[in-house]
Amino acid sequence: MFSELELEYDKFNGSVADLADRAADDTMDSMTCETTNETEISSESILVVPKNRDSNAYPLRISSHFTASKRVPTPEEHQLDDLAKSKDELAARVFKIGKEIAFLETIMPKMERSVELDKLEYAKGKLEEMREELQRQQYTLSIKINRLEKKIYGAQGSKADYWVRGVSS
Repeated sequence: MFSELELEYDKFNGSVADLADRAADDTMDSMTCETTNETEISSESILVVPKNRDSNAYPLRISSHFTASKRVPTPEEHQLDDLAKSKDELAARVFKIGKEIAFLETIMPKMERSVELDKLEYAKGKLEEMREELQRQQYTLSIKINRLEKKIYGAQGSKADYWVRGVSS
């Protein structure tokens, strides 16, 4: 059936060593220059890039303007950022657990009543408990964030409005 195929090797057992015994004849014939086993090292110069920026690149007045234009956040604003970040992390964890629960729900109806199904139901219950606990933590963080925003930015929560208690005239 495959008698018309021209094989390079008489026998081949799938090992790389069979191919590495000798170079193919046509490969050796195609080389036009002399080959050596030594690696040549080029004598070209290497481009050196300085790591530090030249201090004269920007005039002193302009560079000081760049650094002085940013307002330093207060400790309350740092706390608000940390709370918002942890709330976002909790939201991501709740989402992932919801995806795991949905996956378990797609697997479970296909299974017959067995020990594996009982284990999956137990795992699903644990995941739901964990999701509820994370949602409670997310809710309390939302309340803390809301109170801190009112403390920092005023009763309306607007960052542009400031308010004063007990103004007397």
